[in-house]
Amino acid sequence: LSKRLIGVTEWLADLEIARNCKLAYFGEGTGVAVALKAASYLPYISAIVSHSGRPNLVTELLCKIKAPTMLIVEGLDDEILQINRTALLELCYNKKLEVIQGVSHLFEDSGAVNKVAALSNNWFKRYLKTIKL
Repeated sequence: LSKRLIGVTEWLADLEIARNCKLAYFGEGTGVAVALKAASYLPYISAIVSHSGRPNLVTELLCKIKAPTMLIVEGLDDEILQINRTALLELCYNKKLEVIQGVSHLFEDSGAVNKVAALSNNWFKRYLKTIKL
């Protein structure tokens, strides 16, 4: 899957209409490993958001990722929270862990999905912003 994501990202980056666009990844669950692996090979990825992810599946690549990376985890998901705390230590560049307290990835609290969306939106706004000359 990482090869496919790399391929489609390179294809997109080569399109005339996208040449001046910043590219980013959002991954969820085991899809986070796919996005992180692709980003480790593509230095022009500008930002990554991982939600309830499994970055431990690509631990050996985490220090190669230069894109600012936000890890979002629900506080009641103890195993995934520990995995992401460990991954945070392995990431070598701009990184952040956000814990949504009192909920699990099942979103029993309807506000939790909105919190994930808001955190992701703010991260992408921050790192995908273009500078006007």
